[in-house]
Amino acid sequence: MTEILAVTLIFGTPIFWYVARRYFNALEKGLVPPPSALLGQPDEKLKAQVAALSAQRDTLTDRVKNLESIVCSLDGDLNLRLGRLARQQNLLSQQHRALPAPTGPGAAALTPPGPPDAGATMAGPGELAAGSVLAKRFRIEGLVGRGGMGAVYRAFDESMKETVALKVISSLHYDNMNEVAERFRREASASRKINHPHVIRIHDLGVDERGMMYICMEYFAGRTLLDVITRTPSQPVARILDVLSRTCAGLQAAHDAGVIHRDLKPANVLTNEAGDLRIIDFGLARLEFREGMTSTGMVLGTPHYMSPEQIRGERVGPATDVYSLGALAYHLATGVPPFDGDTPIAVGFAHCTERVRPPRDIRPDLPGALSDVIVQALEKDPARRPASAAQFAALMNSPAKA
Repeated sequence: MTEILAVTLIFGTPIFWYVARRYFNALEKGLVPPPSALLGQPDEKLKAQVAALSAQRDTLTDRVKNLESIVCSLDGDLNLRLGRLARQQNLLSQQHRALPAPTGPGAAALTPPGPPDAGATMAGPGELAAGSVLAKRFRIEGLVGRGGMGAVYRAFDESMKETVALKVISSLHYDNMNEVAERFRREASASRKINHPHVIRIHDLGVDERGMMYICMEYFAGRTLLDVITRTPSQPVARILDVLSRTCAGLQAAHDAGVIHRDLKPANVLTNEAGDLRIIDFGLARLEFREGMTSTGMVLGTPHYMSPEQIRGERVGPATDVYSLGALAYHLATGVPPFDGDTPIAVGFAHCTERVRPPRDIRPDLPGALSDVIVQALEKDPARRPASAAQFAALMNSPAKA
């Protein structure tokens, strides 16, 4: 036995070192797999490839989820719009059938009536004509505009003896009036909790004898920020900073009252020649501690200014409004929204997946601090955005960068 062991050591050791040296030489030249592969364990290069493929798979999965969310939300909104159009068309048909048939010798030759006289005051289905009275109190002076919740009129309040704005909706526009009524009450309740000079004041909420719901609010004579940007895309830097400071102050007051706006955009900010400002239309707002109104997860908002979490139908909070504030600021500072596309789906998809181009790349005269805080507000991760509207204003006015 001893002799066998001695022979093995004498002749086996040189053979082992010879084989080992040949193997390592081949390993260096890449002619043989590494030991980790022989043992069934992936090497570092293979690990990196697997990790990259896994990351690509996760990215594609997120994109599919985002796209599904956007498509479903827009599909639901489209169905609502089609339903409203169908009801309006049906009402017009009923009104046409109710007209008396022409009589008399020349009845067959009668042609459809032409347009009304220039001085006539007309109103479409569900609209209020100038001069009419709502709730035996508000004399309608004219249509101001339309929003997601209904029409807004300028009216004279014969009880308070002042001009007011009336937001009015009727059952013509909606399928589920109970849900709409709750949203309408929620808007009034939310807005009443906010007491700030840059947030529109709510006076009253009611329903008239015809079942038309209305909110009576402060009348502010001015233009929307969207109109201002459309007319003058390149606003002076001092004006941009002033508008954003006032908007931040009003938005912070809303958040301090526990209210999330959820649809902050240039069309929901009014301003006048004196530079005063009001945030309006809390129709999508909800108290922070309340549940949402729908169980479908439908996205509510405007795609050009919506946060990724809002587009995906996830829970929203103050950070959602900060993102919308960043999108509004981007549009105001550069004259264009942060993301654009041929369809709302493309815009929403860009919000969820693309990096925003810094505003200073488009407009070099912007202060660096303003450009930086806008980019930060448009971060996909809510935790990476400014912590509040007040912090947005502080960072915007920081002297750190010219």
